[in-house]
Amino acid sequence: MRFTSCRVRHPTCFASGVALLLKPLELLTQREREVAALVARGLSNRGIADELVVSSRTVEHHLESIFRKLSLSKRTQLALLVVATLTENVA
Repeated sequence: MRFTSCRVRHPTCFASGVALLLKPLELLTQREREVAALVARGLSNRGIADELVVSSRTVEHHLESIFRKLSLSKRTQLALLVVATLTENVA
């Protein structure tokens, strides 16, 4: 298997961009993990903004960064990843 650096500059990615990470949420900043957790709880951008006392645009920026780092495109994918990660940590 040949590994190359992906667009998020993480060395353990296939050339196709599929990350081989055991804990992908570790790629995120603390604030991005907070946003991801709130997405998993089902909050809207406005709800997340209110919870974190930031603007909706700031939430959008965090989500763009999260999606880019994790190679995701939908909130549902992010929510499933967060729930799966939490489930692994509990088991």
